Amino acid sequence: MFDNNNLIAVSSLEIIKRLPTPKIGNINSTIGYICGIYTNKNYRKQGIAKKLVAKTLEYGKNIGITRFQLSSHNPIAIKMYEDFGFKPNINSMILTIK
Repeated sequence: MFDNNNLIAVSSLEIIKRLPTPKIGNINSTIGYICGIYTNKNYRKQGIAKKLVAKTLEYGKNIGITRFQLSSHNPIAIKMYEDFGFKPNINSMILTIK
């Protein structure tokens, strides 16, 4: 995300192909791993990270991803991810789209 020509925030989506796991609802075997979310300290608490996560999820859904995963130790970020529907898992958080 840019403010004029200044990069102020980033988010990335790694697309991981794995064997299908029907037991957990991941039939198409593709996992979208959301990572690298960062907002410049001067732009925090303005909802920018939330917008980036929403756009990242939207992009993933549009290319057929039904299972997303991410990791965070930041309590504020974890609350935001839970608001999107992510659930804690052993070392990460998972969102399955049905």
